[in-house]
Amino acid sequence: MSERYRADQVGSLLRPFELIQARAAFSNGQISLDQLRKIEDHAILDALQLQREAGVEVFTDGEYRRGLFLDVLTDAVDGFTTAARPVEWRAPGDKVEIVKGGKVVDARLRQRRRLAGHESAFLKSHCAGPFKITLPTPAQFMFASYQKGVTDQFYPRRTDLTADLVAILQDEIKALVSDGVPYIQMDAPSFTDFVDQRYRARMRESGIDPEAALDEALAASNDCFVGAKNAEITTAIHLCRGNQRSRWLKEGSYDAIAEKIFGILDVDRFLLEYDSVRAGGFEPLRFLMDADCRRF
Repeated sequence: MSERYRADQVGSLLRPFELIQARAAFSNGQISLDQLRKIEDHAILDALQLQREAGVEVFTDGEYRRGLFLDVLTDAVDGFTTAARPVEWRAPGDKVEIVKGGKVVDARLRQRRRLAGHESAFLKSHCAGPFKITLPTPAQFMFASYQKGVTDQFYPRRTDLTADLVAILQDEIKALVSDGVPYIQMDAPSFTDFVDQRYRARMRESGIDPEAALDEALAASNDCFVGAKNAEITTAIHLCRGNQRSRWLKEGSYDAIAEKIFGILDVDRFLLEYDSVRAGGFEPLRFLMDADCRRF
């Protein structure tokens, strides 16, 4: 790890209304990619100025070049299709919203271009200090994007899909290191699937052993960072419970996964939510304090 930061952020910022409109117009074929890029550039420059004024030590483009954080991979890699799976969002007042969506792998993955090269180039040219690039972990796709009867026609085993995901992310992280990116973070909301008893029950119903699946997900994330370990950069993992528009996907404290998460993941920093009704208290952090001190 090259730096110690005291003021950090997860990387995603609320999108300005103009950017939301522009992305919708691009999706509908009303504006070109070049026109969208110019609107993104303007929004990112405004966000960077706000971060400078706020005194944040690590800059981010807010993930303004993505509709969702996962898009950095799915937009650059063929083999994904939009699914019709129901996604259960929890909302204040014990409300539940069922939305169909998500990505399913329906072909062999084939990378068409760099994942985040356009993001890193712009930030390197316009940041007044260290900046981060965020990427999804393989775990975001290993289970949610593997659909029996579809994915297994191209990847007979889940581990086959995992191997291709790891290879794509390994190459991108190596490229980001070559770009001179000082901070690389992997986003892993799927790790909190293992703290929610509803999700664990669904895994068992699907024939998945939650503990073995967690071990596989942790190993895959570590494998992605192999090319960054000897570089003077900061590596991080971000865990959350799928928060979006005051809604969330999962609930539960880190107790069920803390010993493995903090003991196995080989990163410099953890960006966590905790000390809340949904995320539990500080007690699981004892496993972080028991781990070696390379992270601090």
